[in-house]
Amino acid sequence: MKKTGLAIIIFIGMTILTLIILTQISSDKSDNIQKSADINTISAADSFQQDDDHYFVYFWQEGCVYCEQIEDEMVDYANNGEIPIYLVDMLENENQSAWYDWEAHHQQYDQVIGEVIDGEEQLYQDTESLDSEVNWSITTDDNDQIIAVHQTPYPNLEPLQADQLEITGTPTLIYFEDQTVSAYAIGDEEVTAILNQFPQN
Repeated sequence: MKKTGLAIIIFIGMTILTLIILTQISSDKSDNIQKSADINTISAADSFQQDDDHYFVYFWQEGCVYCEQIEDEMVDYANNGEIPIYLVDMLENENQSAWYDWEAHHQQYDQVIGEVIDGEEQLYQDTESLDSEVNWSITTDDNDQIIAVHQTPYPNLEPLQADQLEITGTPTLIYFEDQTVSAYAIGDEEVTAILNQFPQN
């Protein structure tokens, strides 16, 4: 009888211990970041105001193809990197002012290079004369003007405060030291290159 009682006590004890262990494992997994959207989210306005001495701010948006290409790297670093990382969702209304002003850019830099007359394209200048260091696309507007569309942005890469941010696209990653921009990466390759410069746990 005593042995039976002892066996029951041991069984109950082992069951409780197993439940505690499983609960802890489940809790640890739930703390892990599973996708970029799980990263600690802040507003663009708060980019310069984090308390950490060093930190990353990752500018991201749902459906961004290039963000998806580095999803695994971002999640891995968010879970294992030594430097804290914060996410700014560029689809949120509060962050719209942080976008680069592409409309003003095109007004300033696009060029009319010809027109369509009676269905025929008449060019004022050869497309080869356009600046070769700029990414151009050619289109025709509603007035039959042939437009060389200037697709190379000129953002401020050294903003001193949040209202000077000019995010040209996602993904963009900014590294801050003492609330000052120290490194600025645009595009999937540049973002992963910056992450690779900093160790993981």
